[in-house]
Amino acid sequence: MSVGNYAMVWPLDGGPIDSRGRPGYEMHVQEAMISPYIYYAQERGAVYFDRNFKVSEKRRKEVPMTGYIYIGRNVLDVPPARLGTISYRCIVLKILTREELLKDPTEQKYVPPWTGQCLYGKWGDGTPHSPSETWIKVTNIEMLSRGYSPRELGINRDYVRGVVFVEDKGWR
Repeated sequence: MSVGNYAMVWPLDGGPIDSRGRPGYEMHVQEAMISPYIYYAQERGAVYFDRNFKVSEKRRKEVPMTGYIYIGRNVLDVPPARLGTISYRCIVLKILTREELLKDPTEQKYVPPWTGQCLYGKWGDGTPHSPSETWIKVTNIEMLSRGYSPRELGINRDYVRGVVFVEDKGWR
């Protein structure tokens, strides 16, 4: 079931992979995987994804809406054929700025522990970390029947960066 006329598409990617098969950026390994987000959403009823791209106030008010997740080439826990495709669908419940999320402790229970440094702007030991601007609360994350290229969803490039809005045609 689609929610609304438009859908939000964003990437999940681990960045470059180092020689040990771990993400090369300063991030927890779970950030480069989809399954921890799925399990967290199942346990808590929802989960926040963080993005370093702003979403307009107008778009942030258009929730709930359908969301689609582009699986980058360095996601660690998906079949190779799914890398570089839009492979997951979910329901976007809220889109908050970092400041809004910091002011609402009841929403913070949906922030998975492996992204806490992206919300609070520091690692557990106090070392600074660049905070994420946008937080996307989702539920019902499910794998699509096949991976779709971004072009099949009306995105005029072969990859997804940032946050893109497309007409939702109910892809399954």
